[in-house]
Amino acid sequence: MVGLKRVAVIGGAGDMGRWMAKHFARMGCRVTISDVRRDRAERVADELGVQTAPNNVEAVSDVDATILCVPPEAVPAVVEETADHLKPGSTLVEISSVKTGVFEALRRVSERGVKTVSIHPLFGPGAPSPEGFRVVLIPVRDPEAERREVEAMFPGAEVVEATLEEHEEAMAYTLALNYAVNTALALTLKGVDLKRLRKLSGPTFAAQLSLSEAVTRTNPDISAAIMTRNAYTLKTLSRYVQNLKALIDAVKEGKTEKLIEMLREAKATLTKDPEYEEAYKKLYRMLQPQGSQSL
Repeated sequence: MVGLKRVAVIGGAGDMGRWMAKHFARMGCRVTISDVRRDRAERVADELGVQTAPNNVEAVSDVDATILCVPPEAVPAVVEETADHLKPGSTLVEISSVKTGVFEALRRVSERGVKTVSIHPLFGPGAPSPEGFRVVLIPVRDPEAERREVEAMFPGAEVVEATLEEHEEAMAYTLALNYAVNTALALTLKGVDLKRLRKLSGPTFAAQLSLSEAVTRTNPDISAAIMTRNAYTLKTLSRYVQNLKALIDAVKEGKTEKLIEMLREAKATLTKDPEYEEAYKKLYRMLQPQGSQSL
């Protein structure tokens, strides 16, 4: 995108909306945010030094790009609300983690001549910048043109293209299953003295506990939407439950050989990951005391 000077962020008072507003302001763009939470939007705008608009239509009327940072279920309505009010040549970008219902809305307005881009940033609002992170692009009409737009908006990020189906199936594993497993672990630990448990745990559990704590920081509304709106979630969770039940049955019945067989199969599955051999070393590098040079 050449000459990106003005950007609107719809949902700018949310965590990712705030991140987007800050990111584009740092790029030198004039940023306008709008949000149904007007008071919060005003506070975010004051903090970041950006502008606010009283509604979405006014926010998008004279900008080069509009970034939609609203819940997935709200995206289709916001797309329809704003599409006919965009400046000619500007781009409408949505960033949802779940594309079911969202992607179809973008396709509909793209047929009316609106430039649309569907992306999924694979990082959260804690990222200092997009550099070094990945952004998934799900092409709507013109993959090459849309890739150029994304690369210009998020310099330093790796842009990975995926089909709609490929994205949704992958997110069922990397997000929905991830949320479910870590939520179940957290609920299992209810009532346990976690401070004491950390003292009695090794590095693998310490890493798992930290991961679970990080995952549960996600807004529950977002996590629930990701799990319930993705058409592949139920199939993925059912496979997980089936394997968990098999493990429970083997333990309950004292079938040591069956457990060993399952553990070996799990290892064989994960050795197909090119990063498998480095995983154990990475674990210790992440957990070693600051200033320590040894593994």
